[in-house]
Amino acid sequence: MEWQQAAVGLPAPYAAPSGSMSPPLFGVIVPGCPVQTDISPVDTGRWTTSLGVAPESFVVFLTMSEPLPPGYGIGLFLAREDTMSFQYVGALTQQRPSSIIRVSPVFLNAAQPIRIVLGLALEREEELQNLGLTQEQPLQQSQAATKAAIAERILKDLYDFVVSYSRTLTSDGGSVTNGIGSIEPGDYVVLPTSFVDRWRARVQTKLAKDNAFWS
Repeated sequence: MEWQQAAVGLPAPYAAPSGSMSPPLFGVIVPGCPVQTDISPVDTGRWTTSLGVAPESFVVFLTMSEPLPPGYGIGLFLAREDTMSFQYVGALTQQRPSSIIRVSPVFLNAAQPIRIVLGLALEREEELQNLGLTQEQPLQQSQAATKAAIAERILKDLYDFVVSYSRTLTSDGGSVTNGIGSIEPGDYVVLPTSFVDRWRARVQTKLAKDNAFWS
């Protein structure tokens, strides 16, 4: 996130850092913690606050103590405390004054807990739309890859289950006669009529033991 100067002519309190007596502009709710409103200004139209150890999600909202300047919104960014390299995660606008932020696995999948910082930046709505499009593209690609991986696991599990019913029919010569008719010797899969129910029960059992079975 670039800490650029806000545009000239914006109404207070967004055009200048808030004073100690000014009402809070933003609030943050981390599950299990009190509402956080001590969000520090670091520059014109720029604020940060520490969220501590990265939660899986949190809520950020406008207190509506002052309306946003027309045509502007608040960009939301996250960064590790030790790098302060911010990533765009969402936005607040006058029409959408609150948002639930799902924290990226980048901040969660680590051997050691990661402390994170929330950055808020006053941006033009057009810029926020561009940031949103940039964020959605890799997310859509990741979701598509996840769906493909899940489909592959489902197919593999179904294949393994079907193959478990296979049997080999052999004969000294000619065809083998069963109750239905004559068939050539070879490997065959003979399925009971309850096959689908059994496979569904098998999958449900796996999911009950591990809900990340497909992932």
